[in-house]
Amino acid sequence: MNKLMIAVAVTILGVSTAKAAPLYECGGDPACQAKRDSMSRATYDRNINQCLASAGATREQWRAHAVPKPAADKVRACLAARG
Repeated sequence: MNKLMIAVAVTILGVSTAKAAPLYECGGDPACQAKRDSMSRATYDRNINQCLASAGATREQWRAHAVPKPAADKVRACLAARG
């Protein structure tokens, strides 16, 4: 019976954690985003800088949501490819 109770508790906690994960917002903070994405801040900075440069955009434009859609799509694809 104890094992069953423990299994139920673990399952409930696992479901609660899974539901909470997408709600983890960082507000554009690179260190927070790196933690959320399980990568170091240096890796995140290198990836975002290289992806933005390949699309001809800057971090200031990215933060201000001022990157044109085709370039923004290119940045997102680049970031997705880098993990």
